[in-house]
Amino acid sequence: MPEAPAWKFQSVLQDLAPREPASVTLRGRVITGVGEEVIEDGHVTLEGGRIVSVVEWDAAAWEALAVLPTGGTLLADQNNSHDH
Repeated sequence: MPEAPAWKFQSVLQDLAPREPASVTLRGRVITGVGEEVIEDGHVTLEGGRIVSVVEWDAAAWEALAVLPTGGTLLADQNNSHDH
């Protein structure tokens, strides 16, 4: 079988909207990815685009932060949540 041309294997993907990695705290129901653990009212904090904490919500401890309430479920540590 003849070898395919090299151009067929060159990546043409690139960032369509390059941006700085996120530093944010998101509040909502959290599926942690550890067994079947679910935190019904928790938050996920990202710094530089990386998860630094996943814990239960504590208003007193986090009142100084700018927290984004999602009203939804957060999938911590999921690279691709599109699963069939």
